[in-house]
Order: sequence, then C-alpha cells, then structure tokens
Amino acid sequence: MNSRQKIGGFTLVEVLLATLIIIVATVPLMDAFLQGTRWTAESREMITAVNLAQMVLEKLDDIEYDKLDASEVTEPIPFGEYPQYKYQLLVEGYGIEGIKRIKVTVYDADTMKELATLVTDRSDWR
Repeated sequence: MNSRQKIGGFTLVEVLLATLIIIVATVPLMDAFLQGTRWTAESREMITAVNLAQMVLEKLDDIEYDKLDASEVTEPIPFGEYPQYKYQLLVEGYGIEGIKRIKVTVYDADTMKELATLVTDRSDWR
C-alpha cells in the first residue's frame, strides 16, 4: 500500500464532534418532551377537578333555595369514586336579597393543594 493512499473512514475527533453535536441537539428536545408530559398530567388533573366541581354544583340544583344555608362552609369532603380528590362547599349571601353565592373548591386529597374552584349564584325565583 502506498503511503500517500488515503483509507476511507472517520477520525476519532470527527466521531466525537458528531456525537457532541447530536447530544447538544437532543437534550433540549428531551427536556421539552418531559415538560410536555408533566403539563399533560397537570391538565388531566385540573380537568378532572373541574368536572367534579361541576358535578357537585349540578347536585345542588336539586336542593331547594331555602335549604341552602348562607355562610355555611363544609370541611373538605372526599369524593366516593375519586378518593384522590376532596371538595369544600361554601354558601354565602350575595348582598342582595334572594341571591346566594355557591362556591365549590376541589383539592388534592394528599396535599390539599387547590386544583379548581367553580362559583355560581342561586336565586329565589318566587
């Protein structure tokens, strides 16, 4: 073999440089993927909490206006089907005769972190 003849292939420096470029490009993409997964889990938890709060408000539609006690605050109550969530109910006077404000707050049962709050007004339509 002639000493001037080149043998095909890459040098170690070229391989290391290519590997470094791939790593530098891949790490931010992996971080973005992990952050997206985290946001998806948080969104799922929040959507579930909003739906549970809506369910509580819909159940309160069956209760007569006079039986909704103003200034009543309940202790956090667990959901039967969803033990990882609790809710707190607040019924308060609105400041106008015949209107009560109902507030449902859903918490994570373990950390008691507030996940969602829904507020509605009820009136006496007589």
